Amino acid sequence: MRTLSKRIGTPSSRLVFAALVAVVVGLGVPSSQQKVAAAPVAVTGSLNVIYGDPQPGSNLPVRTRYILSNDAGSWNLSISDSVLSAGGGVSALNRKTVEVAGDEVSPGKIVVESIRLASGASALAQEGAEALVSGSKNYATLLCKFNDIATEQQPVSFFTTLMGPVKPGLDHYWREVSYENINLVGSMEFGWATMANPRADYFDADGDADLNKLATDCLAAHSFSLGPWFGANYVFNGNLDCCAWGGGYGGKAATWMPPWAWTGRVFGHESGHSIGLDHTGDQYGHEYGNFWDVMGSGAQTHVNAFHKDIEGWIPAGEIYNASGALNQQIRLVNLALPPDDLGESVPDYMMVKMPAPDGTANGADDYYTFESRKKNLNSYDGSPGGVPLEGVVIHLVDP
Repeated sequence: MRTLSKRIGTPSSRLVFAALVAVVVGLGVPSSQQKVAAAPVAVTGSLNVIYGDPQPGSNLPVRTRYILSNDAGSWNLSISDSVLSAGGGVSALNRKTVEVAGDEVSPGKIVVESIRLASGASALAQEGAEALVSGSKNYATLLCKFNDIATEQQPVSFFTTLMGPVKPGLDHYWREVSYENINLVGSMEFGWATMANPRADYFDADGDADLNKLATDCLAAHSFSLGPWFGANYVFNGNLDCCAWGGGYGGKAATWMPPWAWTGRVFGHESGHSIGLDHTGDQYGHEYGNFWDVMGSGAQTHVNAFHKDIEGWIPAGEIYNASGALNQQIRLVNLALPPDDLGESVPDYMMVKMPAPDGTANGADDYYTFESRKKNLNSYDGSPGGVPLEGVVIHLVDP
């Protein structure tokens, strides 16, 4: 899924939706795969999409990895946009059991020719298991040192505060953003432990961090099992490759956090990836172009209405589905406020969905969303560094 953002409107607490004229542009950087002679394989396993976010100011591109795992092991997947699209897209496949066919070009690496949800598990059935993200999400934050770097930049108490229930701690943050649908109750932080190898041993020949080895050795350093945990933050005392990483690993939520990433904004972004959220860009193709969203280039703000909808946080009655009729007028309320539809004589809505006009730039299932954003000082949108302006933000959703 890709989203683009625009903004219209005035700093009104209740904004009126009347009409939209917009220019739609295509996004996406097609990728191609260069095959080499290799044995064909067919593997079924759990797919985890892991996003790599470069250090601000580095001007490096966003990275994405696709890791397939089952009881026999794990594989890095090299997969083109067209193959992903044919399989249903990232949103439909991430964290699902999938069947992959392709060529294993080297041990643990598959160039994918086809991918689909596993037989006997329909897209609807699998999506239903993930559609409502609710309840306590307990993260183990594991502090791990490379055995050739002794520095402990922060004490464990720093991370207890970072993950905690007092603003801007991550427990407080996700409670507000999800309207109390999720919390981080039960999360714990574990002090510095030394891994088996020096930092240089955790990179491949191309200089990419071996996320599998980093997670495995960090867990081993703590003699830790993730069995009862929702996920883990793997925190390291040295930089990784380009990035901080967030997504899933071994059936659990996961982030990989170098020292520059130890902020509420970056932890919020990577933990968003770990619960299934991807990036939100702008209409010019900038991956981080959305300044109203922690999953774009915003500060520690709320996430967009589309993401809240797919996580199950916006009640169906708070979503207005626009038809083709003219002059549809509704009241659109501040997205940062919890649902409070108490049967008003004139209903209000937290989100609008409108089909995108047919055209060469739009896919058949593309649609717009509308959401109202305000600098409410009691919310993360109004905190220092919150949303840049007030008004209605329009996203184009390309599933």
